[in-house]
Amino acid sequence: MERFSVYRLSLLFLIFLAIKILTWAFGYGMATQGYWELNKKSYLLEFHHLELDPRIYNQGKVDFYSLWRYADAEWYVSIAKTGYPKHKDIIQASQNKAANYRSTEKDVVQKYAFFPLFPAIVNVLSRTLDINESSAAFYVNLLSGIVAVFAFLFFFDQYFPDDTPILEAFTLLFIFPFSLFYSLYYAEILFLALSLLVFAFCKIHRYGLMCIAGILLCLTRPYGFLIIIPILYVLIRDTSRLRQKGWPYVLYAYTCSSIILLGVLPYLALCWKNTGRWDYYSRVVQFGWGGELTSVFHNLIQKFRIALLGFNELPVHGYNYSKIETIVLLFFAAVIIWMWFKRDFPRELTIWSTVIWAVVVAAGPRMSSFSRNMCISFPVFIFWALHTTRWVRLTTIIVFSIGYLIALKTVIQYEWLG
Repeated sequence: MERFSVYRLSLLFLIFLAIKILTWAFGYGMATQGYWELNKKSYLLEFHHLELDPRIYNQGKVDFYSLWRYADAEWYVSIAKTGYPKHKDIIQASQNKAANYRSTEKDVVQKYAFFPLFPAIVNVLSRTLDINESSAAFYVNLLSGIVAVFAFLFFFDQYFPDDTPILEAFTLLFIFPFSLFYSLYYAEILFLALSLLVFAFCKIHRYGLMCIAGILLCLTRPYGFLIIIPILYVLIRDTSRLRQKGWPYVLYAYTCSSIILLGVLPYLALCWKNTGRWDYYSRVVQFGWGGELTSVFHNLIQKFRIALLGFNELPVHGYNYSKIETIVLLFFAAVIIWMWFKRDFPRELTIWSTVIWAVVVAAGPRMSSFSRNMCISFPVFIFWALHTTRWVRLTTIIVFSIGYLIALKTVIQYEWLG
């Protein structure tokens, strides 16, 4: 790595560390001092839990590691602790006496909505270090973030070696209000790191490493396999150049890309082994969360009718629909359209952002997690940094920072953050 890259890496780590301190130290301090108190009603009625936060019993006691086990993070930690249930476990859990709160161990069937790589790593670290799963999830999240910093610089050096606003691009990506999920026990930060590596390895023609990163990506989140779309675009575009190394090399490149799709097989095999159905994920999502990709037209009409036509009646922020979710949807749509008109921006990155946006819009009738999913659309933040003026970038960072603090307060108080 060149000296200048080491210098830039140091600056990226300083920004990363500053955001982590802001999030974990400041958030913990505000909770401990009682400035941001837990919303017990929201906590107990609207979310599932592996075990109750100590603040439920004593407002003065705050457990640092439990503080970041927010919302769906409970499911990841629960999977790390007790695994995915078998059919008999699902039946037995449904017959158990209900707890006085929504329990991840009673509604165990919903675990299948979450892919296994992140909780598997948490489980391994927990067993290796003999620590509880929440503590292990914290360290896995931190390590994933460190990998993401390296991956971001590696990616940026391959794609934009002559462009300078890497610090602004990195800051925009990590200070985006919903990028707060990078510091919670979610798979988003791992997904970000792996997707950056897939594109970087593809750019330098290291197809074997690209394949490995792609397979891991498929095991991280449900739509990870769709990265095959921009990768195939790159290969088709560059086939004539690849042919100069011979047809075996071309075949090797296409084979490695295709093998990425096989990354979903371990998860499907797990579903088949435990439940007897390979499509168990779609069934759980449909009946547990109301999402169904096969009803794309209905989902689009529903979002258009409520999010756009009914914008004035929406709450500022809410569980299913809100003004903030609609604004984020329109902002990302506008930037992605702008990306399509800029031919100097790598087309495969535009395709990837488009795929993420379109899948999240089409996947269900609600918008409860749309903004969270946009935090992994890293090309949008890079594009914004490259194609706006310095003052626009700085203004965006200020606006994002304010939103980030509001999002942090929302999570500490355990109110809904999409």
